[in-house]
Amino acid sequence: MILCNLHTHTVFCDGKNTPEEMAEAANRKGFKLLGFSSHTAYPFASNWHINTGKIGDYKNEINALKLKYKGIMDIFYGFEADYIEGLVYPDRRILAPFSPDFIIGSVHYVPSRKKGPAPLMTVDDTGEEVARWLRECFDNNEKQAVKAYFTAVKKMVRDCKFDIVAHADLIKKRNKVLSFFDENADWYKKEIKKAAEIIALSGKIVEINTGGIARGATEDVYPSAEMLYHLRKNEAKITISSDAHSVETLDTAFDTAKRTALDAGFKSILYPVSGGWKESPLI
Repeated sequence: MILCNLHTHTVFCDGKNTPEEMAEAANRKGFKLLGFSSHTAYPFASNWHINTGKIGDYKNEINALKLKYKGIMDIFYGFEADYIEGLVYPDRRILAPFSPDFIIGSVHYVPSRKKGPAPLMTVDDTGEEVARWLRECFDNNEKQAVKAYFTAVKKMVRDCKFDIVAHADLIKKRNKVLSFFDENADWYKKEIKKAAEIIALSGKIVEINTGGIARGATEDVYPSAEMLYHLRKNEAKITISSDAHSVETLDTAFDTAKRTALDAGFKSILYPVSGGWKESPLI
């Protein structure tokens, strides 16, 4: 299997290292391909998204690394773009002015379904903040909250033009601490099955993301083994990414991701090449 990672964050958003430091570390670890994917909520930004005024600098720095590592390691420039219905979209039609090589689509924010003012919070914040999100946005109705998350994921893949679906069941990140829903419940299994079917139908690539393991939030990859089973059954394509925020986590738990992919029945991963995507056998 080609050693590659398309989900890489740097100091341009909420990462700890510069793009050059990430590239140097990837090269030392034997990576053949590294994709940078700064968080964006264009045309907006939070303290963990890239400042819109810095996108040009970001692009220039990644393009310089492409030249530096030419013939050694392929470098790609992209974004992890947020989806909030009616507000921001991971869509190449919107991000076209920045000419990214690829776009990762993510659902972090799930707005309240209640009437009146409510906080806009992420499903992967600290346990304390996710508990507040459940309380203030969904009156502690965990089933309603989880279903709202997957509704957003399904709308994102149906409506937006991007390449890779990020951490498709991110909603479970704080479940280890909060135990706010049962991942073995029939209703939850139906949610991930339906989401997997719609994601596969969209033709988008699904990342097996090891970021939750790297940050000690979960012992499982995103998506779960069960969701991956349904993705494979519906002929989805996958890639493996670490969601790295530091040089130390570039290849975290890749062995776990590979094993989980094989157990689900996948035979290969996809990685970008000039003008398209290519398969690399998992074995």
